[in-house]
Amino acid sequence: MQWSTVHFHVRTPLFSGTGPGQQLSIPGIRGALGFWLRALLGAEVGENTETGERFGTLAARQATVLGMGGRNPRCSPVAMRWAAAPPVPNLSEPGITDEAQRVPRWVAGRPGMRYLLGQGLWTHRPATADPTDTRGLQRPWLDAGTGFDVGVRLPTDPASRELFFATLWLLSNFGGLGARTRRGFGQVTLTLPGDGQPGWWDQPARLDDETGLPAALAHLVTVSTDRDEPSYPRFGLCRTGPTALTSHRNIDTRSTSEHDEIHHVHNVLGTRWRAFRADHQSSGERPTRYTTEYRDVIASDATTDFPLANLGLPVVFDQKDVKVNLHHDGKPLRLGSPHWLRPEASGYRMLTFVHTLCPAGAALVASHRPDTPLAGLDPVKTRVIHTAWNNFDGKKSNWR
Repeated sequence: MQWSTVHFHVRTPLFSGTGPGQQLSIPGIRGALGFWLRALLGAEVGENTETGERFGTLAARQATVLGMGGRNPRCSPVAMRWAAAPPVPNLSEPGITDEAQRVPRWVAGRPGMRYLLGQGLWTHRPATADPTDTRGLQRPWLDAGTGFDVGVRLPTDPASRELFFATLWLLSNFGGLGARTRRGFGQVTLTLPGDGQPGWWDQPARLDDETGLPAALAHLVTVSTDRDEPSYPRFGLCRTGPTALTSHRNIDTRSTSEHDEIHHVHNVLGTRWRAFRADHQSSGERPTRYTTEYRDVIASDATTDFPLANLGLPVVFDQKDVKVNLHHDGKPLRLGSPHWLRPEASGYRMLTFVHTLCPAGAALVASHRPDTPLAGLDPVKTRVIHTAWNNFDGKKSNWR
């Protein structure tokens, strides 16, 4: 088949690599698409975790669109290549210590955005003789407004082709590329060629209450209804009953630029999310916010209850050099946040995966007290958190 061009327009800063010289790649885009394809197909998969049948079925279904690696590789029926590669990202040269380059205008004076960037992308340390110890952004990024094109050769099978388009739609409306996409960075808007665009492409970016998908996409996944509730997977956008929730809140902005408006909303969103997550504030001339978990589990041994785990793991406490994470078979696991924050020009949205995937037998452990498993990771909590966020007034959170 002939090649088509998909245009990517960056709407929020996109962090494309972990160090100098690293840029956004086609495999990286494929990886992001794979996440949303698995979310789309989750309801077709069984719950047999002992034999790994669930993941094998999911991998086989994914292979019909994006291929599969491992012991039984399968070529992807979707070919992708650069049609117009993205420009060289900012901060791509090693050894840059100039604070003006590390603290661009979109993040200067916006503590909420800096909070959402997290410890891996932003540091408050002042500059020292060590070029790696410099205040500001720590990874290369592409600015909002950047554009690039990806050439795509679509599969001949109509079902696989439509699943691929649906995956692109989910990435464009709910996800992103690069680092910290769950906190609103790396958002991209995708434009398909006019002759290849499905009729449902311009559907509103919301989820249907029953299927977890817009009605126009629900036909793409066949959901069996002859199984009891426990047999369904604890992930995926589509199943019987809602598995993902969306919410929206408007924010008044007066910026003249669309990107300035989104940056402003992003900053407000980060400020509110910090207050929602950290439910206490110290006294004094320079008060700082902290969590109940820091006070009662990290700074003292008052309890083993750690509901903060429901916002994603690991959780790192620099003040005490402590990390809280899941461990399974002696190895640490990463549990991505089920809550996806998305700033827009008129306000912000949050997508919540109601069910999280956690291997049986995994233990929640704090590095400073490894022999005392923590409690508080609760799959039901995601819905409680989503409702609490919808009702949050920006002051005191009550989701714990």
